Amino acid sequence: MGWPLGKVEDFMRWAVDLAGRLVREGAAVGIGEIGRPHWPVSPEVRALCDRVMEYGIGVARDLDAVVHLHLEREGANTLASVAEIARRAGARPYRVVMHHAEPSVVSGAWERGLVPSVPVGRRGEFEEAASVGPMFVVESDFIDDNRRPGAVIPPWTMAVKLLRAVEQGRISADFLRAICVDNMVRLYGDAAAPT
Repeated sequence: MGWPLGKVEDFMRWAVDLAGRLVREGAAVGIGEIGRPHWPVSPEVRALCDRVMEYGIGVARDLDAVVHLHLEREGANTLASVAEIARRAGARPYRVVMHHAEPSVVSGAWERGLVPSVPVGRRGEFEEAASVGPMFVVESDFIDDNRRPGAVIPPWTMAVKLLRAVEQGRISADFLRAICVDNMVRLYGDAAAPT
């Protein structure tokens, strides 16, 4: 039946601490993904995940590290709860990434100092997010599973898709630079700056 919830929480905090140690040692630049499942769970499991998420954001804050959050896609409800957890944890602005963010939360997340990460491969989501402005970063959400080839967009195809968006006039070269360079530098600091 698995571990009791207390033991699960202890283990998850241990994993966050391990990730924090790797950041301190220079072997990593961030913590993640931590957060909540994207499928229905009991209120007790949700509360446990929220406590670990708040703890992880606090560890990242203390290390001036980025933290990537794995979250359900429930629009404004997800944004409101994550923004509150980040506030309670004292998150540094633009250092908390909302993985697989829905286009509908892009501007609200950015205004709250969160960084929405929009998948390039989901039909229409990149274009919808782009209509709001360059307030996000992009991701592939690649699954390395030979049983499911092409389940999501492989990372090596992102550049082609983004350049095609520029060539087709869906975004400008400046917009592309903003989401792929400027926002990454804002998120990761000098480690992401082009040389």
